[in-house]
Amino acid sequence: MLVKKLEEIGDYKGYKYLVVLLDRGYRCGYVRVPVDHPYFKKNYEDITNIRCHGGLTYSNLQTKPNKIMPIGYWLGFDCAHKDDLVDINSIRERAVQIGFEAFNNVNLDNNPRAFHKDKEFVKNECQKIINQLIKIKK
Repeated sequence: MLVKKLEEIGDYKGYKYLVVLLDRGYRCGYVRVPVDHPYFKKNYEDITNIRCHGGLTYSNLQTKPNKIMPIGYWLGFDCAHKDDLVDINSIRERAVQIGFEAFNNVNLDNNPRAFHKDKEFVKNECQKIINQLIKIKK
C-alpha cells in the first residue's frame, strides 16, 4: 500500500498546489488546473510545453475529496527519477510505522548529482508550473 502524507497545501497566484511525501521517501507535487484553462481535463502525456522536474507524470479529475487531494483537476510530477534520492529521515520515520518494507526499492545511490528533493524544492516546482499555466492561459 502506498501511504501518502500531505506536507503542504498552498495558494500561489490564485492556483492551489500540494506537496505530498510518499512512504518510500519521495515527494510529488500537484497543481489544480482551473475549469476555464485550456489544459483542464487534458492528459499529462498530451501536455508537452510544461517544464518541471522530471516532466509531468500525473493528471486526474478528483471528483470526491480524500485526505490528500481536494476536488478538482490536477496535474503533477514526482521526484522518483534517476538522480533523485529518498528523504532518508522520512524513511526512518515511516519504517517504524509500517515496517521495514519501506526500505525496498529506494535509491540510496552515491551519484554526486543525486539529491533528495525537499518540500521547498517541490513547492518551487509547483510554482513554476503555475507560472507556465498562467502564460498559456493568456
